[in-house]
Amino acid sequence: LLDNLAVWTAPKYQLEDELTDARNYIFQARHGILKFNDRFRSPQKPSHIKYRIAILGDSFLQGTSIDYDTVWSHQLENKLKAEFPEVEVLTCGRSGWPTIDEFDYLKKEGVNYSPDLAIFGFVTNDLQLKWGEQTPETSKRRRIPIAEKILNGTLDFIFAFFSYTEKLFPYSYLFLSSAINNTKSNITALYLEDQVKEDIYFSSEKYLNHYDKLLQEIKQFEDNSQIKIMFALTPSNYHETFRKKHDIVIPYFKKNNLEYLDLYPAVKEKLSKFSYRELGANPTDGHPGGMVNTVYADEVYQWLKPQLLNMGFGKK
Repeated sequence: LLDNLAVWTAPKYQLEDELTDARNYIFQARHGILKFNDRFRSPQKPSHIKYRIAILGDSFLQGTSIDYDTVWSHQLENKLKAEFPEVEVLTCGRSGWPTIDEFDYLKKEGVNYSPDLAIFGFVTNDLQLKWGEQTPETSKRRRIPIAEKILNGTLDFIFAFFSYTEKLFPYSYLFLSSAINNTKSNITALYLEDQVKEDIYFSSEKYLNHYDKLLQEIKQFEDNSQIKIMFALTPSNYHETFRKKHDIVIPYFKKNNLEYLDLYPAVKEKLSKFSYRELGANPTDGHPGGMVNTVYADEVYQWLKPQLLNMGFGKK
């Protein structure tokens, strides 16, 4: 419960967060493929590379609020280099991308880099039809009667009033606005049956069926292209909501004979002694931080290792 409360974050953490993202953006603009958070990769495999892995995802892979080497795909590549120098890992992540955008990139441009394996980093907003999609169903589900209008008006007044405290107490406005937003979210949640149903995609047959059809297309692409496909289900932390949502979507991977790796059990087992806030990128950002990214990398490495050995890769 305490993890959901607003906390004041020192200016140094806010500045650190901004500088980290700035470094990433500059790097992406200079070196990235389509501004991905990755070094330059040539479409043609270098002579020493025999197996290429493309990892596709959203802000988790773009490295929001974490350094380059902390991103799990880069951690994975560093681990692989030690034992499998002929294996290369490409990071293809854009903030906000759901599965459909990742697949669209793989079909149209990613194939030009000749990946042998494509790993989709699944997160719980991946059932969107397109990035930033808003539908009448989601708007209607989230609309609350006149009580919400009264609440919004009251909170707007409070925001305006407390903005003046910034002059007396620097950064206090950020804390107060966070507290007010959390209060509003908690009140709004009372109108919903449970946390899973807060996301219309996981409680709507329409969107689950759409995702099922998308997975069918991905399976067909796998069969026709000979690019092996795997989905790595990456929860931000060990909250039970991720377990419930993974349980809803996993049957669709099974139905379409698509390989998947559910990382929730490993995240819960290895990190449940830490608070959700400790697992974030930093005190100002809730994206997965270093510990969570390391679990992702370790688990995917353990999944990959026997397959690479069976293919004859590895130091002799």
